[in-house]
Amino acid sequence: MEEVFKKAVENRILTASPWKLVAPGSGSRWVLQGSIDSYEIIPLGLNLVASNVRGAAGSATRIEVVIVASLRLYNGENGEIAMDRSNLTFRSQYRLDQNFASLDNKEIQIIEQIADDFAESFLTQLLAGRD
Repeated sequence: MEEVFKKAVENRILTASPWKLVAPGSGSRWVLQGSIDSYEIIPLGLNLVASNVRGAAGSATRIEVVIVASLRLYNGENGEIAMDRSNLTFRSQYRLDQNFASLDNKEIQIIEQIADDFAESFLTQLLAGRD
């Protein structure tokens, strides 16, 4: 899952910031390091109606996703920490398409959407200069 989030952050940096990415070890002005400390999916609503779709009754209709991450931005020239964001919490709710019998069937698409939302939130805070 960290790879999905890494790609989402990289994509946001390339498309929505003045920066470009370089290969690790090639020397850069800034180095971003991060980890996902916890990831939780909480069902908020249930489909209680009987349906022709196998397993649809009792499946989640909405979920809340809570992600806790740690991110550090280092000065690539001297190694000093320019920004340290431990326990950065991202929380959002998502409605599930009832054409899917379960969350497992759509999990990759949902994780990609969550990763993109997380990356957008992180980059917005970074560009706004918030610590």
